[in-house]
Amino acid sequence: MTDLTQIPNNPLTTLRRDIRAHWQKYLPHITARFADDGELDERIEQAARQTEEAILTHVEKTTGLTPAQAFWQAWEIYREEWAFLPAERNEEEEAELDRELEARYGWMREEPEEEEDPNTHWWEKYDPAEDEEDETDHDDEA
Repeated sequence: MTDLTQIPNNPLTTLRRDIRAHWQKYLPHITARFADDGELDERIEQAARQTEEAILTHVEKTTGLTPAQAFWQAWEIYREEWAFLPAERNEEEEAELDRELEARYGWMREEPEEEEDPNTHWWEKYDPAEDEEDETDHDDEA
């Protein structure tokens, strides 16, 4: 088992406190719900434990790096997986982001194609009006 206590400025030593502060600042609604349900401490502990276990496993399995290098690599990979989650957005921020993305990337959105029912036979989809249009197109060419 790798001893991570020797890592200088190891953020795991204050992980639970840091998770609590992060969640209270950036996830106030979720944090309040967990607190109301009496689950906040348990959820923080779970997030800290999962983060620590993932980092430790990474350090133990990584070759070619010092334990400190492997630790910081793992910290970058796993810290946002369970501990430092992205901030909640309120409805106004969500709507603003949607407008910004629509303005920037709306042209990239493809309209979803209608799925055909695999049980529909070709004759059930046949539209004689399409044949009439094709015939009038050929009449123009002649």
